[in-house]
Amino acid sequence: MSDFKFFADKPASTYRKSDSTLIILTFLLWAVGIVTLYFCSSGYGVRAFN
Repeated sequence: MSDFKFFADKPASTYRKSDSTLIILTFLLWAVGIVTLYFCSSGYGVRAFN
């Protein structure tokens, strides 16, 4: 695998699919972080998690 010919074995749709999955996962993690910050800052997190 030193000549990088193994990249040609995969179709381009495989890379697009993995990129869209990565973007969706990043957005979901960002949304969870924002929701967590909102709950913790509003004091609701203390009531919800205790």
